[in-house]
Amino acid sequence: MVAMAQEPSLLALVQPHHARWQACLEAHGLPTGAATLIRMAADGLWQAELLGLAASTPELRNRVISRLLELAGGHA
Repeated sequence: MVAMAQEPSLLALVQPHHARWQACLEAHGLPTGAATLIRMAADGLWQAELLGLAASTPELRNRVISRLLELAGGHA
């Protein structure tokens, strides 16, 4: 993440991944706003864990992921 902040051209390596995930969620019938919310929440969860920004337990993580999947209608 630091490298991408310092060298924006590196974003090109991860942007296709996010675009595919967004397209997958939308292809399963989720409205764009809902798909974006779910994708961004999952990104935030991953980043918080990576950077140690929020204390979490495996149980809480599993509950959050389960809720995101429910919001996605089980299609994520």
